[in-house]
Amino acid sequence: MPVNKIKLPLLHADETSSFIMYQVVLALVPGIAVLVWAFGFSVLTQIGIALITTILAEALVFLLRGKPIISNVFDGSGIVTAILLAIALPPTLPWWIVVIGSLFAIILAKHLYGGTGFNIFNPAMMGYVALIIAFPKEMTSWANIGAMQELSIGQQLALAFNSDGIDAYTGATPLTGIKDSLAQGLTIDQHFAGQELGIFGMKNWEYINFAFLLGGLYLLWRRIISWHIPVVLLLSFSAFALVFNLVDPQIYSPASFQMFAGGTMLGAFFIATDPVTGPASVRGKMIFAFMVGSLEYIIRTFGGYPDGVAFAVVISNMFVPLIDYYTGPVRQS
Repeated sequence: MPVNKIKLPLLHADETSSFIMYQVVLALVPGIAVLVWAFGFSVLTQIGIALITTILAEALVFLLRGKPIISNVFDGSGIVTAILLAIALPPTLPWWIVVIGSLFAIILAKHLYGGTGFNIFNPAMMGYVALIIAFPKEMTSWANIGAMQELSIGQQLALAFNSDGIDAYTGATPLTGIKDSLAQGLTIDQHFAGQELGIFGMKNWEYINFAFLLGGLYLLWRRIISWHIPVVLLLSFSAFALVFNLVDPQIYSPASFQMFAGGTMLGAFFIATDPVTGPASVRGKMIFAFMVGSLEYIIRTFGGYPDGVAFAVVISNMFVPLIDYYTGPVRQS
């Protein structure tokens, strides 16, 4: 049976997994468009590098395994992994770091476990975790929104291959900025006083999260994903943020800010909803979502990294077999 005809668990759409994966790609378009507006065309270069690396790596794996190459490589699962990893990375990373992350995600996190339907960890997030552990400085150096407009489109597209002087364009993300301000003894109010705020949080960063929220709503509308994981994840995440903010609003930022900063919406609708690495039952999905949401806030707030989506998902993936054991039947491929 070709891979692109396997029905993946947890999905409500009566379609092949290939159709579903490309619907996810379509839903990512608004978020990618806003990322390009915010950080320049280097975002597209990064996606291209990840896609080429993934396609070549999967082609080699399927060749060695004696399986059809075209139908398996372009079933959509690897393409979604490549895009998710690429847009989660800082858009100024050198090309070879993107290649390393893509190879780790596809070969080790996906195919080492048997390929689509058998991997226990989210491949994109495993690639991200590997990179942020190995290259912490590069992985936390994001370009300032709008800074790339000083460069031509060609220079932006070539940035991954010639990153000399990129430090002049980088700065703190909203989450990193808060950590830095608190470390300097400033309060939340003092930090926000020098920032350009929007309706919920940092003006431009909330546009990014709104765009991924829009794509997530499209997936819900098309019944590609169910509501259980994104809704419970966001509720648990915001509940933690609300409680800590009530305890001390000068140390813990408001829940509204946390919801529209970093990769909150991307994680809730596109990463945690991965059909292969999540639980099978409705109860299981809700438990899993609570774990991801609460861990994401805890890691983001008290951990050493600015965002906690990747670590929260990977840690929660470890508990999926246990969750499945106590909440529902074993998934069927």
